[in-house]
Amino acid sequence: MAELIRQGRVALPVREMMKTLIRHFPQKDYMGEIKAAHAFVRDRVRYTRDIRTVETLHTAERLLADRQGDCDDKSILVASLLESIGHQTQLIAIGPRKGAFSHVFAQVRNPRQPDPRQLDAWISLECTEPWPVGAMAKMKSVMVEPV
Repeated sequence: MAELIRQGRVALPVREMMKTLIRHFPQKDYMGEIKAAHAFVRDRVRYTRDIRTVETLHTAERLLADRQGDCDDKSILVASLLESIGHQTQLIAIGPRKGAFSHVFAQVRNPRQPDPRQLDAWISLECTEPWPVGAMAKMKSVMVEPV
């Protein structure tokens, strides 16, 4: 997934979409950029499960065209959009018990927190639920994958 984000962040359609989403924002409105990318993926990309028993990953460009995907696809797209304009992201895999992962979402580096060691250094971007920026499900198993 991290490799698909690295590919997506340099794809012209991804950058163009992000530029469209933020074109009316003031310069350096980094939180506005984060909220715009999150709202777009959360609200305008339909959550659709993978083929039964087949894990499928889509590129950010494909998701922009299809506007449908599951949690990993939405995470790839939101991270690619944000990385295309300079934000740092990471992926979080979570699950109901230790070592069992069933869900993934992206996080973005908090532009208001310069110290990466602080608890609020990363902002969760859950795009499969009608939740605001920063909200996330609580699970027992967590794994972080830097992009």
